[in-house]
Order: sequence, then structure tokens, then C-alpha cells
Amino acid sequence: MITADAFHWFVYGFGDMARLDDTFLNSWDVPLLDGLIGLIVQAFYCWRIYFLLRKGFLIPGLILLVSLIQCAAGVVTAVRAHELGHLSKISTEVVPQTVWLVGGAVADVAIAGVLAWALLRERGKSLPVTQSLITRAIRLIVETNAITASVAVIALILFWGVPQQPTLVVPPTAIMGKLYTNCLITVFNNRVSEGKDSHGSGVKSLNLPRERSGRQQNSLDHNNPVKVHVVRQLEVTFESPMELREYRKPTSFN
Repeated sequence: MITADAFHWFVYGFGDMARLDDTFLNSWDVPLLDGLIGLIVQAFYCWRIYFLLRKGFLIPGLILLVSLIQCAAGVVTAVRAHELGHLSKISTEVVPQTVWLVGGAVADVAIAGVLAWALLRERGKSLPVTQSLITRAIRLIVETNAITASVAVIALILFWGVPQQPTLVVPPTAIMGKLYTNCLITVFNNRVSEGKDSHGSGVKSLNLPRERSGRQQNSLDHNNPVKVHVVRQLEVTFESPMELREYRKPTSFN
């Protein structure tokens, strides 16, 4: 839809300055879709917060409420912009556009802060190997939410700081929906890479006897020592059938 807007303004309307002021599809593909996509992505993060906080509903519920408000404000902004029909008039819709941009930024900052706090709390209770994975997750969550929140703040500054040029808010808001989807895909891809990194690592288990008293404990120590079972998975990749035959070839020992 943004490509259709670009063709409408810069290709089919080349040289026509009046067409640059036409909203065309911009009223729907920017505030409406950005609000809906932001709601979906932020709801996913609220779901993760819900389980990290051991099914505590208050904090994710408040963040989801803010996300719902920004989505509703985006829908109102889209309807009003379509009714106005001119980009130069969108500065008249101060309240819905401000609520849309501020709500998105507040929800993103809250998600980054709460998730970072929850993961840091869990990192102190985990093993050293798991701590590195949690650190990577924290860095990724803070970076992705900081990007989307920063774009919303930039759009808000342009909207309030340069009211005589209301079309300046179009470029940053046009990429917000794409940033949300790409940040979510980045989170999913990071989970896949973490699974590959952990594949092949050793898993150790200890089988310890139950505690007993007196002579039974002494006889148990001599007759049933502690057993340690080490399980390790090894993934082998062959580039050609020749390497596979070389791998299967029996090795003789002198």
C-alpha cells in the first residue's frame, strides 16, 4: 500500500504538486495498520511478561490496555485523515494522533523495562550457560523496543515541533509497522539460533540415593556409589556422499 502511495504521488502525479497533498491510501496503511500491527506485537510481549512474572496479570494487563488505547487512537486518526482528504490538514487532529504516537512509545518502553527486569531476576537463579542466553535476550528486547519507541518519539517531535509542515510526520510513521514486524521476526529468529547453539551441548544428570540413617547409610555408601550419567548429542553434517563413505569406513587399530 505504501508503494501504491509512492506511485500515486511521485510517478503518476509527477510534477503535480497538488497531488502530493492527497492522502490516497496513506490514511489507512499508516495509522490504521501501524496501530493494529503494534497491538499484535505488543500483545505478544505482554503474553511473555505474563509467564515470566508467573502469571501475574496486573503489569501485562496495564501494558495491553495502553496498547489498545494507541490502536484505537490510530483507527480514529485513519478515519479522520480519510475524511479530510489532505495531508496538510492532519495537523488539525492533534488529540488522536498524539495519543496514538505517545501510547505506542509508552507501551514499547514499558515492555522493554519490564522484560529486562524479569529476565535479570531469572538470570540470578540460573546456570552460567543459561545466563549468557538470558543476557542476549535482554539486549535484543531492549534494542528492538528502543527502535520502535524512538521512531514514535521522532514522529511526535515532528508533529508538535513543526506544525506548519504536517507532512513531515509521514516518513517516520510510514515505517513503524515494518519495524514492529521485523523486530518480532528478529525475536523469533533469535530463539531458533539459541536452539541451534544449545544443540550438541552436554547434559549431565546425577542419580543420588535417598538419605538413610545408621548402618543402612554406611552400607549404601559402599555398595551403591553415586552414578553420573553423561549424555552428549553430536550433529554431523556431510557435504558429499564421499565424506559419508569415509566416515563409515571402519578404522583399524594396531
